[in-house]
Amino acid sequence: MFGSLGPIWLLPKLGNTAPIVITQRSFQNLPSMTHPSPTTALSAQEKKIRRRVQCKMNMRCYRERRKRNVSNLEDAIATLNAQIDALAAQKRALEVHRPLSFYAEHSAPMALTMQYKNMMSQGGFGPTQEAFFRSTFSPDFMAHGRTLDDFISMWYRVGQFFAQPNPLLAMAPVRANIVRFEISLHVEITRPLLEACFGYILEHEDEATIDELAGGGYAMDTIMERIFYFDQLEDGRYVISGSSCGDNRAAVMASLVAHAQETARAKGPGVLSITHLLHVS
Repeated sequence: MFGSLGPIWLLPKLGNTAPIVITQRSFQNLPSMTHPSPTTALSAQEKKIRRRVQCKMNMRCYRERRKRNVSNLEDAIATLNAQIDALAAQKRALEVHRPLSFYAEHSAPMALTMQYKNMMSQGGFGPTQEAFFRSTFSPDFMAHGRTLDDFISMWYRVGQFFAQPNPLLAMAPVRANIVRFEISLHVEITRPLLEACFGYILEHEDEATIDELAGGGYAMDTIMERIFYFDQLEDGRYVISGSSCGDNRAAVMASLVAHAQETARAKGPGVLSITHLLHVS
């Protein structure tokens, strides 16, 4: 049905009630219905708090990432430095520990110096070393005022302490007839060492200091430099005609003695060694 009000719908009559007439205008007059938003809008304060929290989290992540990067760089630098040191040591070893044939072909003084180093790295000084000295050194050899016989006697006395397989750090010709080399020394301090090499300590220090120095696990670490001077004989052979050496053994020992003195004083006079008691009795 159509009328002035537009389309008209008649609902069936229910019981005694009158028919219900519904027009288009009836739908227009119905109140509009609004649906709430699924998410309530955030206030400005909440947005500010969220931004602040997010900023802090970002900064924390950045700092942690930067810390990791710095740590990784430090590890990489340490690894590279270790590799550089290892390569430098390998280079020195290759330069130093060349076959004797190489030195014999290029430099007889260098070959004799290497033979000397090998001979003096066998843990002591004996007839074999003496025979090498007498065949390789000139009869007129001098070393800091010592003749060849004095030099050999000295090595018989100190060879057990210093004629050890100590690392050879460097070796190079200064001139055609002069060779310089360096050796790293590590010597444990014992009473026999003091008696053989540092008698002045036994003469001037008290027994408590000597006992501490000889039995306290002290060791002397130093680098010794030695220079050999060569003469060429008429038959073409080279002999060692002179030697000079330098190190800081005296300074190292002075430092060790000072430390032993302090330790002995700290222990007090009540702590007497068996050696001291034997000397007193």
